Amino acid sequence: MFSFKKSRVVILSLVVVFIAAFVTSCKEPEPALVSYNIQGNWVSSWGEIYNITETTFDTGDTDWSYAGDNLVIEPLTYNSGYLYFKYTKAFCKTHSDKSGVYVYDTDSEHVGKWYAVYYKDLTETSVQISGAYGSVPSTETLEEAKKVFTVEKGYYEGFSECVRK
Repeated sequence: MFSFKKSRVVILSLVVVFIAAFVTSCKEPEPALVSYNIQGNWVSSWGEIYNITETTFDTGDTDWSYAGDNLVIEPLTYNSGYLYFKYTKAFCKTHSDKSGVYVYDTDSEHVGKWYAVYYKDLTETSVQISGAYGSVPSTETLEEAKKVFTVEKGYYEGFSECVRK
């Protein structure tokens, strides 16, 4: 026989079961990932200097430093990405000698061409940085640089561990 009292108890029991199931199945929200800014002045444990602004990249003012403008910062994740720029100072075969003394200057054949740097493990105070190294030293266009200078193609092997200055 149908009873309103029994049906209310059944319905209330079902509601309690559904609420309990819902509450226990909810996960804690993931903490928000903080995206840090690669721009700034960085120094490696080897003494290398990396100056990164909104529009330029340079590695200091020495015979072995390189630099560029038209900087494009392309994050891959919240803590890694690529820096693309047009060389304004690059490795110069003409002024380097065969004994291993490398000279970087503004009349290099690579000046005006595109190059890339990869960064990873970026935090507020540290980052790992690697310049592209492989069979292609520079490209004519930004699009070409994005296709050529990739982690997947093996252009980034050795990383400098850097801290923010």
